[in-house]
Amino acid sequence: MGLAAIVAAVAALTVPVTRTVEFDGQLVPERVVPIRAEEPGLLTEIYVAAGDTVRPGQRLARLRSPELDEATRASTGHDPALLARRVRLDVHAPPYAERQPDGAADVSSFWRGGIVLTEDLRERRGARIAAGDIVLDLAAVDADGRVPYVVRAWPPEHEALRARPGKPARLTFSAVPQERLRQASGIVRRVAMAPEADTYSEASGEPQAARWRVEVDVDPDAVATIVGAADTPI
Repeated sequence: MGLAAIVAAVAALTVPVTRTVEFDGQLVPERVVPIRAEEPGLLTEIYVAAGDTVRPGQRLARLRSPELDEATRASTGHDPALLARRVRLDVHAPPYAERQPDGAADVSSFWRGGIVLTEDLRERRGARIAAGDIVLDLAAVDADGRVPYVVRAWPPEHEALRARPGKPARLTFSAVPQERLRQASGIVRRVAMAPEADTYSEASGEPQAARWRVEVDVDPDAVATIVGAADTPI
């Protein structure tokens, strides 16, 4: 079972308020950290694969820059700026972090490592990467080394407003056709105060109804039970 299969799992959630409402969502890692290139170049070396556990500061990939190679050959001596650029061709995971620079503890800034989410890394070998482009995505792990998951959904307003924070939710996860549905309980964590930006239909170009983000916490043990053993697809 790859991590991407978990990320793609679809959940229909039911929140009892004054009446039952149902809408579709996705079970996704709570925090995804995009790893971006600091220098442009060709993606020549990849040291990880989807599902691998990554340590803080670990080297993940390396770029090669023909332009930088040429500039180095043309240099008449030691050039600190060129050396710094060559160092930045290595792509690393973020360093270990427990607190912000001002010393405040912020859970959203914690970084203890992660799990590689990107599946097509081998196929991307040789691709040209611009500075700032995402090389791969990591799912951040918690203090126990597990990836926290959350169900995210974008229902229309009349459904989203019935999903109040703190209310219980019943989650039904659809699996592959030959598998039975799997269920778990959760708690509505957050309902957006405003709709997401309007989206447009690719076919007609017509604006679609605005949708509100709803997030539901799912117990990690329940997620592990639903996903099953590592070789069980979902």
